[in-house]
Amino acid sequence: MNVRKDSASAQSTTDTESTFSSRTVISLQTERPLEGPSQSLQAVLVLGRGKKPDVEKETVESIHYEFVPFTGEKPNFGGYHDIRNGMIYNHASCQTPIVVPVIDPAIKLECRWVVIVQKQVRCFLAKKKVNEVRENHQKHLRWLQMQTDVRKQDKDERMNDANERKQHPKSKTDFNMLYNAVKKWRQEKVIALEKSVSGPELKAAMYLLGEKESKLISMIHQHKLIAQEINKVDRFQLSLARISAAEKWKFSEGRVTEVYTIPILRSKYLQDLYHTFTLRLSEDERLDSLITLKETVKEFDCELTREIMDLADREADLLVRGLKEKNLEGLRQRLLVLFMQFIRSPTFNPAFKKPPGKVSIEIGRGKNVLQTKTICQSCGWLYSINKFMVPGNTSLIRRCQQCAQQENEAITRNDDSVFAQMLDKLRISEGKLNSKHSVAYIMEVFYEFYYPNLIFTVLIPQLKDFRHLVEVIWNNQSAMSAEQDPYSLVMCRWQCKYEWSAWNCVLLSGEEADNHFKIQSPFEIYNMSLIEKVRKRHLLAKNYFNQIKAATVRFKKM
Repeated sequence: MNVRKDSASAQSTTDTESTFSSRTVISLQTERPLEGPSQSLQAVLVLGRGKKPDVEKETVESIHYEFVPFTGEKPNFGGYHDIRNGMIYNHASCQTPIVVPVIDPAIKLECRWVVIVQKQVRCFLAKKKVNEVRENHQKHLRWLQMQTDVRKQDKDERMNDANERKQHPKSKTDFNMLYNAVKKWRQEKVIALEKSVSGPELKAAMYLLGEKESKLISMIHQHKLIAQEINKVDRFQLSLARISAAEKWKFSEGRVTEVYTIPILRSKYLQDLYHTFTLRLSEDERLDSLITLKETVKEFDCELTREIMDLADREADLLVRGLKEKNLEGLRQRLLVLFMQFIRSPTFNPAFKKPPGKVSIEIGRGKNVLQTKTICQSCGWLYSINKFMVPGNTSLIRRCQQCAQQENEAITRNDDSVFAQMLDKLRISEGKLNSKHSVAYIMEVFYEFYYPNLIFTVLIPQLKDFRHLVEVIWNNQSAMSAEQDPYSLVMCRWQCKYEWSAWNCVLLSGEEADNHFKIQSPFEIYNMSLIEKVRKRHLLAKNYFNQIKAATVRFKKM
């Protein structure tokens, strides 16, 4: 493209001299033919205004350009319609290439290195962020796996403990588990027989099933008698160790001193002698022990001591004659039982005294609760009130604990060990939340009932109420997933900011309980069907535990 600049001539008019100083004529020459008859373009550019230049100048410049043809369809942007002459004016648009600024090569090189540095920095920060996210995710997965392992380990330990207690029963709870297992076994057998046979065959099968059940109950009873003897000896040894321990005197400066009194020394001497007779000794050691026993009991002249000395002489004579030890088991067992009676007697062992009974809190007028007795309507015996079963929804004393235990073994055969573990776990969780007045602490030990002209508050263990809460009110299943495994269920709070109670609780699985504790308000998270279901359960609990709800206020004031 050629550009020619022509100065205005001297013959221009006065108006031109005063208004137009110079002009630039641009000749455009294309590299390819233009559309239309013209092969070149001219444009006049106003360079400036001012006085007429003194010297005429003409400037020619070459500009390279290239037309970019438009191949698409131009959009319709609308326009105007001139109603005077009917002319239509359409809006138009044109697209020109972006003007690329010219950059100094040195600056361009510096910018290139700056971009590389920024890219590497962004890459480093992105990798660091991704690594942090990955590490946090891995920690979260490890924490979830750890929680799952803990729950699984806890469940396995509880199941192993239950199996161990079934194989080696010792307490009443262990035997209740066996009776409950026999009950479930019989129910399963009855259902299977009713589906397979009918008529006379069913009666014969039921008769055989009853005989098997009787044999199982007889075996359980034999184990129970053995366990009672073992527990009796264990309780005696614990009592003997307790009274043989030294007394601890604490002085004002904080120093603690152990003191052995004469009764304690006497009890410790008898304890060592008793442990000697429980060991497997040689013939000479056994004879020395018998001589020591005779010297110990001959200080007192009574029927018990004379019988002990007679048995000791008889065993010593048989040992000298060379009788085998297995033939002396009965004699030694009888001698040990008589020596236990000797140690348990306060006449021969002054340190062995019965501890005073625990006195319950008296609410209202009347005598001490333990001094107040009533008649059991089942066996007819007169017992203290603390020997009776008092459910949470009762207002009268009807049956003693012994009769209730016999009824459970013979008829209901319920197992409360699972509910006891569930209640202990609930108390641990409430203790971690610093809840000191939760109903979980008083549900099984704090009951208020009314007796004629008296109001008592009795501390009696009752798992029957917690069992009713789990089995009847919550149907022994999770409120969310309907899981029925008793070793996986957890009783927790419904609204976590309030203390646990029968009317503020929900039965969930272990994993569901962990997620539930993270929720501030369950009414904002759960759907209305679950909320309505829980509300109905709470109404049932309020009606059943109405006396506990009233006693909670008094318990908080204590």
